[in-house]
Order: sequence, then C-alpha cells, then structure tokens
Amino acid sequence: MEKLSVLHPLVLILLSLCAGLSACQPNNITSSTPSAETTPSSDFQKASLTTIAHFQGDNGGNPLGVVQASDGNFYGITEGGRIGPGVIFRLTPDGQIQPIVHLHGETQGYNPEAELILGRDGNLYGTTSGGGANGQGFGTVFRVTTAGQLTTLAVFDRKNGASPQRPLIQAQDGNFYGTTYMSGDHEQGTIFRLTPAGELTTLVHFKVDRFPGALDIIQDRSGNFT
Repeated sequence: MEKLSVLHPLVLILLSLCAGLSACQPNNITSSTPSAETTPSSDFQKASLTTIAHFQGDNGGNPLGVVQASDGNFYGITEGGRIGPGVIFRLTPDGQIQPIVHLHGETQGYNPEAELILGRDGNLYGTTSGGGANGQGFGTVFRVTTAGQLTTLAVFDRKNGASPQRPLIQAQDGNFYGTTYMSGDHEQGTIFRLTPAGELTTLVHFKVDRFPGALDIIQDRSGNFT
C-alpha cells in the first residue's frame, strides 16, 4: 500500500501534463505523409523523340553511332550500303546527311563493326573487320578527315590479329589501342597499339581457357588498361 501511495501522485502529474499538451490529443495530430493526390510540378516536361534523318542505302545502312567533331557536325559509319561495303557520313544538327566516303573493300576494308572515335588532332579514327591489302587483309585501322580524305594506317594479316570489332581508344600517350576478335599466335585475338603515324605493335596474344570474343579496352586515371 505504501508503494501505491507513492506512485499514484506521479501518475496524476503525468496525466495532467499530457492533457495540457495539444500534441497528446488525437484530434489535433496531423499526418506528415504527403497526399496521394499531389499534382506533379508544372515544370515537368515529357521527353520527345524527333527523327532527323533516314538511311536509304545510298547513304548507308545500319549506322554504328555518331561522334560530334569540332565543326559542330556529327560523323558516323554504317555497316553497309547500296554503294560499297560501308559508308562514312556527315550529319548536320538540322538533319542533313551526306556520305563522305564509300568504302572500297579491297583497299580500305569492309564490314565496319565499331563506331568512329574523334582523335585529339580533330580527325576521325575507326576500323573495318575485313579487307584491305588488295583483298588479302583481315581488317584495317584508318584515319579520315571531316572532308572525307581516308588513309589506311594498318592492315591485319592474322599474325597480328584479325577482325577488330570494338572501338579504338586514344590513350594518355597519344597512341591508339584496340583488340581483334580472332587470330594471333593462339587464334584467340590480340591487343594492339597503333601510333598516329601507323606503326602497329601487337602487345598481347590472348590464350585463355574460354574464347574471349570481342573485347573493349579501357584506360583508367592511373594509366592502366582493363
């Protein structure tokens, strides 16, 4: 009974304090959960897609992407076309598309499978997966100006690899690096380095348990390749 006489006044004090606070009264509690009927912001705009150019064979077919050059225009390459085994094209921002090179398979290569890249010198660089060397090659690496002047820099001959299928990268040292899909010493592809002057060096001949296939090459900030 003595314990009850001690606790009872404390309970009364707590109840009186609670009664004096509006937050303790259920009718005055407001929810912080946002209403399901909240309307979206009037600033929200839906994305829209606008087609600005069509490929029709003469200007190429199956484009492999575009890159914007310093002149403000976009440049790309197609896998094929009605005229020749691949087309390098210029696309203006307002949708005017113009072929600047129709690839000649025997001398310039055929069946490109990777998009162009923009070099630091303002020219475009790319590869073909076959051809070159008067039809005796197995793919090429080329440079092309925005005016359409194409120079074959290297031709693959199976010993140094064959069929490059992934985009080149220009590394911190200014050279270009890439991979081939097949051939080399172990018939599993290679990693190569190409100088801007066209000197090609095979760095790695793949020899792994599982065929590596087409691989991208990436350089991190430390200068290492992965």
